[in-house]
Amino acid sequence: MFNNKIIGGSSGGGGSTPLSNSIDSTDTNTAATSYAAKLLNDKITNGLDGKADVVHTHTEFYSKEEVDTRIINVSNDLSDKVDNVTIALVSNELKVKSVDGLTIGVADVNNWLSGTTSNIQNQINAVNDTLVSLTSGMKYLGKVERYADLTSITTATNGSLVVVLADESRTGGRSLYVYSEQLGIWDFIGEFTFSDEFIELKDTPSSYSGQNGKIIKVDEVNNKVVFSDMDWSEIKNKPTSTITSIDNAVANSHEHANKQSLDKLGVNANNQLTINGVVYSNSPVQKEYLYCRRITTNQTVSANTNLIFNSKVNGTIPYNTSTGRFTLTQGKVYHITVTPLFDTTDWLALRVVDANTNTYPPEADNYAIFTNVNGTWHETPQGILSFIIVPNSTREFVVRCTNTGSSSGKYEMRFSNSAITINEI
Repeated sequence: MFNNKIIGGSSGGGGSTPLSNSIDSTDTNTAATSYAAKLLNDKITNGLDGKADVVHTHTEFYSKEEVDTRIINVSNDLSDKVDNVTIALVSNELKVKSVDGLTIGVADVNNWLSGTTSNIQNQINAVNDTLVSLTSGMKYLGKVERYADLTSITTATNGSLVVVLADESRTGGRSLYVYSEQLGIWDFIGEFTFSDEFIELKDTPSSYSGQNGKIIKVDEVNNKVVFSDMDWSEIKNKPTSTITSIDNAVANSHEHANKQSLDKLGVNANNQLTINGVVYSNSPVQKEYLYCRRITTNQTVSANTNLIFNSKVNGTIPYNTSTGRFTLTQGKVYHITVTPLFDTTDWLALRVVDANTNTYPPEADNYAIFTNVNGTWHETPQGILSFIIVPNSTREFVVRCTNTGSSSGKYEMRFSNSAITINEI
């Protein structure tokens, strides 16, 4: 047997060129070319084997030189068998030149690849290994606004992925980059865009246009979703009131039978509840009061002179013991009582007046006359000035002697016996 080899050479020695059953991926011949050569090799081998059997049936033996001669003759016969178009004999080796017209069936290929562990199979395995190694090393780091931000990343490793939202180094769109340690750079992969429109979905609307304010509803009849307005009748678990009742309730939300009373309520700068501007408290409110007396010395008075009670005994109402002025608060109710004792030769009149205008307050006109009981006047001395006032503004007041019986008379307010009392009621 010649064991699938074509032997050639001179009488001085010989060489052999194998036609392998496997495919060498480094050979310039294609898989189909190798397969065609194999088929031809099988035919030649069978022919040579037949000749060898004939040789071995002879009882006589041949020398090596004679065998070599016979093999050379077989090689010469091969030159007559090839067409030098598809297959040629070059230096005693068969070379496939063209495979035009050669047809290989699926069964031939499957049989040929059966059990293959090298060449093409190795290349397929290598491609798979490459893909696995590439994807297994990738790690998404996130997204950055600009390419300049990408170049400032210091934590990148081989295979790090980053999306640039507005890539100024290209068209300003979104770009994908992967870091290559071998190159030492961020390698540009490509640009990509997102669409907010529905694309080729038969069960959804084709566009948002004209659908502002509408909702998505399921259309069971046509097996799709649609944009639609919401109708009151379609709402589940809605209020039992009608739309008209709800609209009326909203429209009348600030209408109250006691609105005038509610308008009196307020809150001041100290976050205190007020009624008509006055702080409200559910505890008893301390009312304002004042008690002042004249002490140590008598006060000589005349027409248009203010009475001064120079000692404030107690009270919360502001009082100036030097000027006789006291402050009353707007809206509060006060009872004022003035009880002076005068040493006088005839008479004098007293009034509580506005301290700034020296005129009697329009909220409460008041007037009292004090007389000498030993004089010739036939009048009963009042001896007291008492009245109630509700100031329409917060301001100062004073007790004033507005008139006297004469310009030369004696008019003194005695100490220890003269006082003023004011109570908020």
